Amino acid sequence: NVVMEINGLYQCFSEAHKAADEINHVITGIAAGATEQTGRMDQVSRSMEAVFDQVKKSADHAHLVSDSSNKASENAVIAMEIFKTSIEKVITVNKTVEQTSLIIHELGDKSKEISSFSDRISKITRQTNLLSLNAAIEAARAGEHGKGFAVVADEVKALAGQSDAASKQISEIASSMQTEIEHAIKAIQDGAVQANEGVAAVTEVNQYLAALQISSRDVSKRAQVILDAIQLIEDACRGVVSEVHELDDLSKDFSTGSKQAASSIEEQAAILQQINGNIDNIKKTTYCLNDVVNQFKIDEG
Repeated sequence: NVVMEINGLYQCFSEAHKAADEINHVITGIAAGATEQTGRMDQVSRSMEAVFDQVKKSADHAHLVSDSSNKASENAVIAMEIFKTSIEKVITVNKTVEQTSLIIHELGDKSKEISSFSDRISKITRQTNLLSLNAAIEAARAGEHGKGFAVVADEVKALAGQSDAASKQISEIASSMQTEIEHAIKAIQDGAVQANEGVAAVTEVNQYLAALQISSRDVSKRAQVILDAIQLIEDACRGVVSEVHELDDLSKDFSTGSKQAASSIEEQAAILQQINGNIDNIKKTTYCLNDVVNQFKIDEG
């Protein structure tokens, strides 16, 4: 019975040792897989950190683009305000030029009237000279009686000469004024043309600025949308990196635990093997004792 019990115990420990070997093999495989998984998780962690860094750089660039777009939009608004003021000033100058042109035209008309009056004075002066000449002739015919009349005729002739000289001076001045006025009118007309061209050019530039402002606002809005999207990606990447770090830590803990479990199973297997050896020795000793006992039983018989 003792031998049978020992055999049963030996069989149990043998099966336990075999099971421990199988468990050790499985846990060793798990530990190896955990170690490999830990390496992969480290690689994934580094990759995600690299992705996160790139996303962060993209976010920084998007911030710069957004700031630049906003600044460009603000500058476009300021430029439009400046150009609006410039357009108003150019329009005012253009109106002033037109008014000045009208005034100079009126001066030209007045100058022509002066020339006309000067011509009339010249005609009157010539007629007065003829009258004074006729009066002098009649005074000469009258002799002594016509001396007083001759003096008057001479005075009239002198006044007529002065009037003629003054008329010529007025005519020359009026002619010079007319020439200068014509030059001024031409210059003002040229200035008016240039002013109109300036208004057209400034208006065109203002239209371009308005389009630029719209484009800048659109770019700014799009940049903000991109920035918001990148911010969401950055937040998501930050969360993924954190989760990957946690998984990496768990994987390392699992790998360490698996190695410790494998080591413990190996120790238990060694103990079971030692127990099996001891049981085998006990079994052999029991067989020897059993033989001795059997010998005593034979002697008694």
